[in-house]
Amino acid sequence: MSGMNAVGWFDIFVDDLDRATGFYEAVFGRPLEAIGDPTGETQMRAFPTEMTGYGAGGAISKSPHAGPGAGGTVVYFQTEDCAVEEGRVSAAGGMVLRPKFSIGEFGFVSLCQDTEGNIFGISSMRQNGGPRLFEKPWDTQIRICVSSAFEGAWIKALRSALPPPNAKGGPRSGPPFTYQSRIRSPAPGSCRQPNSREP
Repeated sequence: MSGMNAVGWFDIFVDDLDRATGFYEAVFGRPLEAIGDPTGETQMRAFPTEMTGYGAGGAISKSPHAGPGAGGTVVYFQTEDCAVEEGRVSAAGGMVLRPKFSIGEFGFVSLCQDTEGNIFGISSMRQNGGPRLFEKPWDTQIRICVSSAFEGAWIKALRSALPPPNAKGGPRSGPPFTYQSRIRSPAPGSCRQPNSREP
């Protein structure tokens, strides 16, 4: 996998394709497009995707081989300010599980549940409608360089959001969620501006 991102595509499995389509279109304000399945076994509607852009494309899928549910893989949608899309979730028939919270230098996340029972995340770098944490022209380049750090931060945040048992097997006492970033920013010079020339 050297030289490429770990995720190239994702499927969110659903029971009711029309209901799920309405939910995601209402939350993100963008239409989903029907796409074909060469096997003829799966119905799919894809999120708008620019294959040359940063991030992975994906679709909601109704398949006889898999179904929706919580507790498995969590897909994170990148937005300008996750509080905006979070605010549409309940009206669209979903549920906000954890409102917008900080993951330190890596931005902010909201955890939600869709109409099919899937848990998904909404991620952004903007705080309460204010400026993004990075406002440099090379912001995207910086975030690409730390994409693995983003993943690590989300995993830590999710694990700490679910209270583990204490040493005696009982529920954990204290705050329900704690997170502290231990991932360093890229070393100076490790991320070049997109249009910079090699020496």
